Amino acid sequence: MVLIAVWTKRRGFNGMILRAILSGISLGLASGVAGVAGYVLSPVVSTAGDAIVGLL
Repeated sequence: MVLIAVWTKRRGFNGMILRAILSGISLGLASGVAGVAGYVLSPVVSTAGDAIVGLL
């Protein structure tokens, strides 16, 4: 927040700063959701793979 305050005070508000902040927030949220989905779905996919290989 301090970096943003200094940057906007020096050069005025710039849309690039807002886009960079939103991009970082989005990437952080996406990685969190992907981690939870991987944790929840990995046993299901593993069990399905075991069943399919058992049929072969």
